[in-house]
Amino acid sequence: ACEGDAFRLTATNYENATYQWTGPDGFTSDEREPLIENAKGEQAGIYALTVTVETCDAVFSGQTTVYVTRNIQPELINLSGQVCEGERIELVVDNSLLILEGSRIRFEWYNDANEQVAVTNSPFLRLENITVEQSGSIYLLVYVNDCVFTASAPIAIEVIASDSEMAEVNQSTYTICGD
Repeated sequence: ACEGDAFRLTATNYENATYQWTGPDGFTSDEREPLIENAKGEQAGIYALTVTVETCDAVFSGQTTVYVTRNIQPELINLSGQVCEGERIELVVDNSLLILEGSRIRFEWYNDANEQVAVTNSPFLRLENITVEQSGSIYLLVYVNDCVFTASAPIAIEVIASDSEMAEVNQSTYTICGD
């Protein structure tokens, strides 16, 4: 389940049966298929079910594990800083995204015009041979097991035209591109 979404526990329907669920965070229910609204990380874990069928004096039990994917806002870092036209930009996600091993993960990168720039399977983006037209910003959406995290804050991408020159101001040299 995605954090904030609802999930439902399910059980086979038996005539003249009673159902008793127990689970994490003090959860109990006597419904056959209880709905848990607004999933939280504390609700992840093992849910146990006992079914008692009155007509045949039978008792069944079982359990299921529920995983709740927490919503974490990724933070982007521009490893390249300001770059010259024709160079490359490298971006990386700063947060350690606590993701279960075996999870399906996808990183979707967008520019400030909301156009998809790239889709990767890692928290790293490299854009080669960057152009001045690509200046602006990039933000990220992370999908884990079909859950989408809150979008990252946009990070600035500054590309300097290749016909610019070097400059020194107050004893500081600035990277200004030149041929």
